[in-house]
Amino acid sequence: MTSAAIATFYGEVAAAGETPRLKRGQVLRLLPRVMNNAFGVRPTHSLIDVDGKKARGFRGVTVRLEDV
Repeated sequence: MTSAAIATFYGEVAAAGETPRLKRGQVLRLLPRVMNNAFGVRPTHSLIDVDGKKARGFRGVTVRLEDV
């Protein structure tokens, strides 16, 4: 999952009032530490995003939406 996709998702959740708002730069700066603590993954600079371009992100992490 790319860092940009996670930052966009965080912005949507914050806009819905479910978490405090942070600037995009703050989210991207905190993201490596949070992802390492939560999932034990480290950032990579060689993911391929949906447009076929190289992107920063985290291997082996996906989002699974469930009805709650």
